[in-house]
Formats: sequence, structure tokens, C-alpha cells
Amino acid sequence: MDTERIKALLQEPRIQRKIFKDYHGGYSIGIGANPQKQNELVVRIRIEGKGRAKIPSQITLAGETIPVIVTENFVSPEAEVKRRVG
Repeated sequence: MDTERIKALLQEPRIQRKIFKDYHGGYSIGIGANPQKQNELVVRIRIEGKGRAKIPSQITLAGETIPVIVTENFVSPEAEVKRRVG
């Protein structure tokens, strides 16, 4: 599957609900290269705090299974601005 198709699917609310079903907090989602397999794409997710266990390690999009890499302790730009101004 190509990058543009994955991007389009990741923007769909039903796909985001599938990924973030039990997670409640700030996040950033995108795609990138798999660090273990350079020719493979992965879904890259950054989340606030430590909720990694609630995010699946892979997701099936349009019949293709794609790995999910989660990074914890993300600070959303909006939260950063509030912290600096507040």
C-alpha cells in the first residue's frame, strides 16, 4: 500500500477509533519507515503519558497489516503553549 493511501485511511474516524479505542489523551499520528525493515512502512504514534499497552502493535488497513510503533511521553504543541503561557 502506498503512503498516500495509508495517510487517507488514518484520517478516517473509524480507523482512529480502532487504534485509540481505550486511549484518552493527546497524540500525534503519522507514517514512516520501519527501522527494522527499511522498505516497509509503519504507523508512528506519539502519545502523552504511558498508555502504550492500550494501542495495538499492528493494524489492518484495506486488507494489509501494518506495524504500529508507539512513543510515549509526547507533549502536544497545544499543551506546551499552555504550559509556557499559563
